[in-house]
Amino acid sequence: MKKKSREIEVFDMIVGGIGRIFSRPFQKIFSSGKKISWQEVEDEFRRLDGIMRLGGEAHFRQAVIEADNFLDKVLKSRGALGKTLGERLKNIEKKFNQVGYQSAWNGHKLRNRIVHEHQFELLSREAQKALSNLKNAIKDLV
Repeated sequence: MKKKSREIEVFDMIVGGIGRIFSRPFQKIFSSGKKISWQEVEDEFRRLDGIMRLGGEAHFRQAVIEADNFLDKVLKSRGALGKTLGERLKNIEKKFNQVGYQSAWNGHKLRNRIVHEHQFELLSREAQKALSNLKNAIKDLV
């Protein structure tokens, strides 16, 4: 095998270094990140159930918002692209079954009502249903 000249070796190092520098931002954008295990899902929803057991509308709101945030974390770990959770859901729809996809949207819509409708009263059963919906949606992805 023929040896590379010193100039070619230097050129290859420079081009390779430039390539690594320019590819780093794209790795963050397109990498799916660390996959979330089913055990992590179980642990998170056990924690959220604990918040629900504290009772009171503030805790119900907190549990739903945190479950929605966890769904977003799972979507990102699965490589879903988009600026918002809604965009990421639309872009990863094919990875869900129809029931799981609709469950994700139902849970996310309740979260949006909690955050944007200041007069919205959240009942325990609605919060429990949202947690169940979000867990079922996440189950499709994990």
